[in-house]
Amino acid sequence: MNSFPNTKLRIDRDQPTLHINKLQSVRKRLWGFSIHFIHATGKLVTQLSQMLSIVFVFLNCTTALGQDLQAEKVLEWNFQRSDDKNLDKEPDGWRRRRDRQHPAYIESKIVPRDENRAREANREQLFAARVMHALESGRWDPNYIPESIPEEVADFMDRFVFNNCLEIVMDGGAAEIVSPIFPVDPRFSYVLKVEASCAGLNGHEAWAELQLLDSREKMVETLSTERISGTTEWEHLSTTITSAASQELRLGRVHLRVDPRNQLLINGSARFDTISIHRLPRLSLTMDLPEHIAQPNQKFSVRCSAMGIRHHSSTVRFELRDHLHRLLKQESVGLIRAGENLDAPRGETFVASQTPSPLKPPHYVSAPAPQASTSMDVARPRLVGRDSEEIFDGNAIWELELATPGLYRVSVALGNGSNQLDREILIGVMPKQQAIAAGPFGWSVASIDHNTTPESIPYYVERFGAGWVKFPVWFDMSDTLMADRLVQMTERLQTLGIQCVGRIDQPPDSQRELFGEGSESLPALVIFRDGQAWEPVLEPVLTRMGLKIDWFQIGNDDDRSFQNHINLSELVADIRSRMQNYSQELKLALCWSWLDHPQSDAGAPWNALQFSTEPQLTTSELSSYATEKIGEGSDLWVTLDPLDEKNYTLIDRVRDLTERMVVIKQTGISAAFVRDPFAPSTGLFRDGFSIGELLIPWTTLVSAIGEKEYVGSVELPAGSYNHAFVSENTGLMLLWSDVPKTEALYLGREVSATDVWGRTVPVEQVTTANGSIEQRIGVDRWPIIVHGIDINVVRWRQQFQLEVDNLASMIGDRQDLPVTVVNTFDQPMTGKLSVHGETLLGGSVADSPIQLPHMGRQTIALPLGIRPDASAGKHDLRFDIRALSGGVNHNFSVYRQITLGAGDIEFKWDMARKSPQVVELRVELLNNTKDTTSFDCKYFPVGKPYQRFQILEARPGITLREINLNITLDEERQGAWLRCEEIGSGQVLNYRLGQ
Repeated sequence: MNSFPNTKLRIDRDQPTLHINKLQSVRKRLWGFSIHFIHATGKLVTQLSQMLSIVFVFLNCTTALGQDLQAEKVLEWNFQRSDDKNLDKEPDGWRRRRDRQHPAYIESKIVPRDENRAREANREQLFAARVMHALESGRWDPNYIPESIPEEVADFMDRFVFNNCLEIVMDGGAAEIVSPIFPVDPRFSYVLKVEASCAGLNGHEAWAELQLLDSREKMVETLSTERISGTTEWEHLSTTITSAASQELRLGRVHLRVDPRNQLLINGSARFDTISIHRLPRLSLTMDLPEHIAQPNQKFSVRCSAMGIRHHSSTVRFELRDHLHRLLKQESVGLIRAGENLDAPRGETFVASQTPSPLKPPHYVSAPAPQASTSMDVARPRLVGRDSEEIFDGNAIWELELATPGLYRVSVALGNGSNQLDREILIGVMPKQQAIAAGPFGWSVASIDHNTTPESIPYYVERFGAGWVKFPVWFDMSDTLMADRLVQMTERLQTLGIQCVGRIDQPPDSQRELFGEGSESLPALVIFRDGQAWEPVLEPVLTRMGLKIDWFQIGNDDDRSFQNHINLSELVADIRSRMQNYSQELKLALCWSWLDHPQSDAGAPWNALQFSTEPQLTTSELSSYATEKIGEGSDLWVTLDPLDEKNYTLIDRVRDLTERMVVIKQTGISAAFVRDPFAPSTGLFRDGFSIGELLIPWTTLVSAIGEKEYVGSVELPAGSYNHAFVSENTGLMLLWSDVPKTEALYLGREVSATDVWGRTVPVEQVTTANGSIEQRIGVDRWPIIVHGIDINVVRWRQQFQLEVDNLASMIGDRQDLPVTVVNTFDQPMTGKLSVHGETLLGGSVADSPIQLPHMGRQTIALPLGIRPDASAGKHDLRFDIRALSGGVNHNFSVYRQITLGAGDIEFKWDMARKSPQVVELRVELLNNTKDTTSFDCKYFPVGKPYQRFQILEARPGITLREINLNITLDEERQGAWLRCEEIGSGQVLNYRLGQ
């Protein structure tokens, strides 16, 4: 069956033509034998007439057969004769919304999807009526005009040939057409499907909504299809499956909407057709674990509650997948009624690892169907469901035990052989750990209510990591219980070492009128502009919380009303003066935009600025802006909201979060806050405080780097991104790469690695040909955390410096490569430094002894013998260090790149074959000097004489040349060398072509 989430599918609109062509073929045949047929006996005529009627009825009923267990069509409108019985070109029972925004002059009516096909179908319908008349009367009358089309013919034509739709022609404003209300059953899930198209709808967008209501027609849930605009061919649109599990659900209705998006473009049309309501058994998943998190090898169960089951043989198919949606395990569990044999076979099991897992028997309970409202007096659409069958509810339980940490997905579906996955639950497997020191990474709790309670916040902070916590502290002065709970929460957080920030945001409802009428959210400037007004109101809050909290933020994280105030310093100084009566160690924070430079911080009365903007800054922007603002006086706070799951993949969200957290540590930002961390949109948690997709990466990263000092990056042999951190000489490194690769180098004596999901990453330790030890680690887009790195070796690599960026490309000349080394080990060191580079030096090796005290510095000139065929451009060099320090041998390598050639002349080559024997060599010469230059070039194919050409008088800038060379296809595949010698200077630039 088709899946229902918002998808677009092309529609085959040729089906009506197929039926018309068949009727035309029937017409030609009937015309030939109709004269003979009408002279047959009356009995035969009557029998054949009945047979033809049966055929029409059979064709009309075939689509009602074969209902799918998963998705059952229960309602449908296709705007044919059955939906417009009074022939007024408006669908029966539907109504127009009419108000100032939805003018009545906008035209809405039922029209054919194809006018030409409709005219042709009308002719064929008339002919079919004449045939029916001939079968009944026993004579053929070519001029017969029926008073009404026979019901069998009309039904057949209406269902299979005519193709009407509802068209809305816009002329400014908006349009909304509402279906009759229909009953729904809260034990089912529902989905709306519709065909839609539009023409010239450039200033509007069209879509459909399924509104689910209670018995009083109060909204319970709204589901919307995708929106279309412009000129769009017929497409299938669908809503997602309803997720509301409210027992109040009783009614539903469909809204067809066309709303403006550009007031200057007012015309265009939208069409809707084949609107259908499908219902599915409602499935829900629950677990017996807090936050849906298990420890490795802990047994737990997943419960599937199924409502609205029609068939006793129905099964629930459980699937277990990892964070990449790879199938790990699958099992189908047959639903059984209470009292039946629970030990009977319940289905088939497939396990990706080929290891079966035992399950507990499911529990099944029947329940009566709820009664829908009977007060509706509107016309009803065609009902195509089977409401007479018995409906059951039940539960199935799946027991699991997972050994490997990480994020898992359990999904369920009903029915055999269906790919529809109706419900999904996330499961985390994490080892239990101590309180996490999260450093500058924190949470800004949006509200404290019956869901996010003062008692629960310390638990989540301790479990998942936050070094700072902001929370609202403005309680109702009469609510002494809430004041006590906030104080207790603050004390517990501070015991955990958490920096607490009291956010003075919105006044309680009982005090809102003191600051004037207005929107639901009052700007901080409105509240705090008059000290004599706010101080008496806030006195109870400051009295209780001022003794516990030093940091207070004025306004919520998005409130930037202060930044445009002319006398900001004077206003904030007054706020500080009044609040210091209650908190002697007072520290104030204001909110600011990244795009607006704050007033001078010299002697500013605030202590921190919370910066934010929408959309959030990218990693590079955050680094640039933060570097500019660090050190301006006040502490720098930033927002750290993860990317949303609607527009970004999981890997992109994890990578972005990782990179911004690295920038925060790198730049020295004081605090970074996830706004509203318990909202499902952040990705840390889902509804009900269960684990979200980003909770494990967040916990892993803040525990890894939160309290550690940022050390920096080093050049790795394969070029992976890396960042090193240290705490008490314990080092770790974050690694990732845009393309899969293997990094092979020495990182430390006892190195291990995990990914952001907590899974172990293999680290292969090998002994190289020169006797040193190195680790080999596979790196890809997912960040890896390497533990146990030798931080002294990291700093040694960072301090190592090439004193030149280029080597001259001269034939036969030996050159010195100056390098500077610094002894970053705790003790003096002695040893040897050698350099290797296959593409630049061939098999030759240059080395030099080194002897340095702690933090001693030495510049060494390494004599290089450059191979004569070395290509111009960048070359990889490996510097091996063999040293003894403090009685410990250190053997490791440093990796650098150097450019052969002065960089004043650069060549780019491209080859294009013109014939089997001739290749056109296209050259782009970039002359970075101030003078013209000329080159004598020789092309050396393997085992063949060289071919020679010249590039003369190349002026400063770019010079393009095209040279024809005699090169066969085999010679091109073997590759060749191209040597270009500058005329007059002797500089030689070599290039390898082909291969």
